[in-house]
Amino acid sequence: MQESPPVWDRRFVLVNLIFFLIFSNISFFYLYPLALKTMGSSDTMIGVVIGIFSAVTVISRPFMGKAAARHGEGALILFGISTIFIASLSYILVNSIGLVIFAARTLHGLGFSAFIAGSFSLVARTFPPSKRAEAYGVVGAALMGASALSPPIGEMLITRLGFSSLYLAASLAAALAFLIMVVTLKAISPPGSEDHSL
Repeated sequence: MQESPPVWDRRFVLVNLIFFLIFSNISFFYLYPLALKTMGSSDTMIGVVIGIFSAVTVISRPFMGKAAARHGEGALILFGISTIFIASLSYILVNSIGLVIFAARTLHGLGFSAFIAGSFSLVARTFPPSKRAEAYGVVGAALMGASALSPPIGEMLITRLGFSSLYLAASLAAALAFLIMVVTLKAISPPGSEDHSL
């Protein structure tokens, strides 16, 4: 009986690093209600602004799944990361509740939805069923690690340098994830998979 390929290889390390960076980006924005509070937003409006991200992510997921099948995981992941990067930078322009913040949250949610659809599909197709649980277990650890580390780091940045530093740190995480994905796209993509442009 042929032994399944090991989970831990260069490709898997790179995939987990990308997951860690993107979930660091998302986790930095757990602190965004603090920024909204300093803008004088009401609790209700803070809830609306924060909720837009999740609502857009959920609503767009079925369409992103179809896009992954049609255009390939790699192209969808790159689209998602670049959208996350643009959205993260756009928060710097927000000084009050208005059109820009709603556009930024919508864009951020779309980018995250695209990333999740593409990346989880990529992991599922990369590993055989016998190794999939192990692979997703490690991916889950990378996600939780980012969720645990980013908020306290973000808090320190806000305290010392202000909210703009939080947005720049989130943007840097997305930029690094994009760079890793571009440089190693062929290595990360499952053997025999086709990668099309969006």
